[in-house]
Amino acid sequence: ITINAIPAGTNGIGDVGMIYRANNTGGASVLNIVSAANTNPTVVKNAAGRLIGYHLTNTSAGVRYVKFHNQTTAPTAGAGVIFTIGIPAGGTVFLNLNGGIGFATGIGMTIVTGSAVADATGVGAGDVVGTLMFA
Repeated sequence: ITINAIPAGTNGIGDVGMIYRANNTGGASVLNIVSAANTNPTVVKNAAGRLIGYHLTNTSAGVRYVKFHNQTTAPTAGAGVIFTIGIPAGGTVFLNLNGGIGFATGIGMTIVTGSAVADATGVGAGDVVGTLMFA
């Protein structure tokens, strides 16, 4: 019987392991957030990746929305929104996403005051503070 090697980059049968490979240690990267007085168009990661978790606090008297975009350049608020996190007035939201949420192109973020996908109303300085974890 001849057993040939599996070519590099080929998925093996039963390969179900999970590791975040954002850098040479396999650990997650973090982005500290302190909102400016605008829609905060931000490139979290300029390549394909995963959002692994977040811890976000809203210091304002109204609900604030962090919206994610699948792109490698600074996103335009209200365009190409993939999903939204609502943060209650004076509240904090946090989540650890086992395995993460995949972004095939890149991870972009905006922060706005409205829940509508197309909302492009900027927030106030310091309205949203916190951390994103990504790989």
